[in-house]
Amino acid sequence: MPTPAEDAAYAAFVEACLSDEDPGYPNGAAFVPWQQTPVTCSVVQSYLEEGRVVVLIDADDRRVVVEPPATEMPPPR
Repeated sequence: MPTPAEDAAYAAFVEACLSDEDPGYPNGAAFVPWQQTPVTCSVVQSYLEEGRVVVLIDADDRRVVVEPPATEMPPPR
């Protein structure tokens, strides 16, 4: 049985896919149900290390968009 956070994340994902309006999430964003567990933290860290944007969604359907850290640009020559 899914948790309320999992239900909210799934609904947000489906809404983003099927909506006629652009929700503004970058292509390839990962929708992650937020439950503070070691597994969830590991999944979020993995996505960010891959350079993917993460949309955290809690049981109350609050959403937080987390962008991967910016990589440093090499100095100009």
